[in-house]
Amino acid sequence: MFTGADDDVTIRVWGANNVNADTPSSALDAYCAKHDVSYKSLGENSFVTTWEENGTIVYVRELVSDSVVHAVWIECPSSTSDRGNAIVEQVVPTRKALG
Repeated sequence: MFTGADDDVTIRVWGANNVNADTPSSALDAYCAKHDVSYKSLGENSFVTTWEENGTIVYVRELVSDSVVHAVWIECPSSTSDRGNAIVEQVVPTRKALG
């Protein structure tokens, strides 16, 4: 987990074994069931979703394969959404598709 100098943006990156046999679609559905999602996009091996909750914007991208899940979770206050969007644009392309 990384937090901005002003504690306004948090980035979490993780990986895990796919013990639940999730697919990108089933993992995205789980987020949609728990949050009031404002944006979602489903790819062949990944998904992106975002929502706002309690004054915080949350952005999630997961890369899902049969064996592993790689994820990045970025959150920032709604009041600093421009800063959060700039960070998303820089971080997300660094996450490569699973082979």
